[in-house]
Amino acid sequence: MLQDFKKYDEISQHYIYGPCFDLKHQIDRISLHLRSLRNQSGSARAPPVIVAIDDHQKGSTFWLVLISTSSSAAHLVEHVDAETSVRSKIAVPLPTFVGVGFDALLAEQKSLSCASEAFLREHIIAYGRPLWNSLEKRSFWANAKFKLIRDESFQVDQASHCFSVMASRLALSLVPTNSASSSLFARQKMFMDKAVDRHMRIVTRVTDEAAVHVDSPSEPVLAIAASLIMLHPAQEEEQFSKHAGQLAFYNYGSILQNFWQRCLLDPVMITLKGTYGELASRLALMVACDAAKRQRLDDLELSHTQQFGRSPTEDDYVNIISQAVPLETILAGLANLDQGHLAQLRQRIRDVDDGGLRTGLFATQPRGEATNKTLPAWTKFTHFEVLPHVISEITPEYLWACWKRGVALQLAHGQRGIDGIIPVFMGHLDQPFAEADANDEVDERGNRIEMHAARHMTYVAWEAKNQAAPQTAETNPLKAAKIAGPSIIRASMAPPQQEPLTQRALISVLLDLGTKVSFGALDEHAYPCLDFFKIRPIFFKILSADPTFAGHGHLNTMPDPVWNQHVQPSLSSISGAPF
Repeated sequence: MLQDFKKYDEISQHYIYGPCFDLKHQIDRISLHLRSLRNQSGSARAPPVIVAIDDHQKGSTFWLVLISTSSSAAHLVEHVDAETSVRSKIAVPLPTFVGVGFDALLAEQKSLSCASEAFLREHIIAYGRPLWNSLEKRSFWANAKFKLIRDESFQVDQASHCFSVMASRLALSLVPTNSASSSLFARQKMFMDKAVDRHMRIVTRVTDEAAVHVDSPSEPVLAIAASLIMLHPAQEEEQFSKHAGQLAFYNYGSILQNFWQRCLLDPVMITLKGTYGELASRLALMVACDAAKRQRLDDLELSHTQQFGRSPTEDDYVNIISQAVPLETILAGLANLDQGHLAQLRQRIRDVDDGGLRTGLFATQPRGEATNKTLPAWTKFTHFEVLPHVISEITPEYLWACWKRGVALQLAHGQRGIDGIIPVFMGHLDQPFAEADANDEVDERGNRIEMHAARHMTYVAWEAKNQAAPQTAETNPLKAAKIAGPSIIRASMAPPQQEPLTQRALISVLLDLGTKVSFGALDEHAYPCLDFFKIRPIFFKILSADPTFAGHGHLNTMPDPVWNQHVQPSLSSISGAPF
């Protein structure tokens, strides 16, 4: 213990004390200069101009990590109460901002040896802000929810609460009005400021008119926290709904109702980004996935009540929310297929699975895992992200990076053929990706093993149309290829003769949202997940809402976390961490 203390003391002496003393010396000189100005006569003296020049040789970097969006680090800057006017005397010093970046801890993330390890909290907290790694494990998810809504309990009648929850899951952003002369500018600016200061949104740009662009980049912890709020425990829903007046009985429906009413219809939110024709499709896919998880949560609550006489813990809920869901279950939430079409769907998945078995990629049947009922095709997404650019091909490594992050992709608005991609992992979740090699370097062994995960990846493509005429099966080979999505590049760790599991999409899903005929939003055979949550009328209202207007098409993108210099659809990288 004493030895460790000496080590830390030596580090402080070398890296912290010296620079701090130098900084104190410089600040003392500035303070003396400012005091000397008090004695100058005249009412029009010019304010001092202080220029900072860093002439220190580049060496080790010291980081001040701020772990809160509403940080008190501004107190590090002492307020000088020696100004010339009342207004400046009561002025609060500007907060200290230190840009630590996003996904800063990915470089320290332990490589995964099997797909099921992507469900662990230790993996999830590496994404997004460094904040999550500092929260106490015992109350982690309670703190995460508090960070998201900045309140002890979710208030369904608060527009900021509803927006924060939906934005964290559906990749929604806010774009400022075009002019400061707008009568709505002040109200909108207040909403945006609150979203950033209290609800974990991020400012990506400030305009010349002092308006901000607010984004909701991919952050799995916030997406799971939002899911916990939406998938409220059944025993608390009745109490929750009492505060919602005449809104839907379910917590889920109450949130969607208020999101439509207080966000989509409010003129303050008229420039809500992410609703450029794709919001309803993202919402339908999210609800289909949530319906599957809600059924498992119902089973969990029943078993805990019968076995232990108590409700599950929040960690128990998160264990289910963060886990993978069979692809067949998601598709069942989108459509009630007849036996013939259901057989075709299952046969397609079996054919791909058989291909993996023939090449030795998939294990036959691990102990304790049944393969007869559940086909080994797994989706894992808690939220969406929007790609900023059009793509024509995609690497399986990129699909794996998105799958383990828990994100589905909305493609760029200019993408032809399809609107989005849901990564799919084929195989058994507990099966090791590869065997350890004695010749591997210890530091490289884990990364080499995880790189083999890309060989298990494919995707589901989706295209949504909000039009009266239903879509038809495409017979033109060129057009059919576009609907099948971008081509998948061969995995970097695949043997020379091994092709990707699928050349393009495993399955393409066509969402006919606007038609009133078969499989439209009003068809009872389509989107049964809506009826599970009793939200079909609310969904149709959201589908009918059009909060967008011309002139912001170029802003219909979400940058960075899933498209940067380290991770792109065309790169064979399984992590967003710097190389």
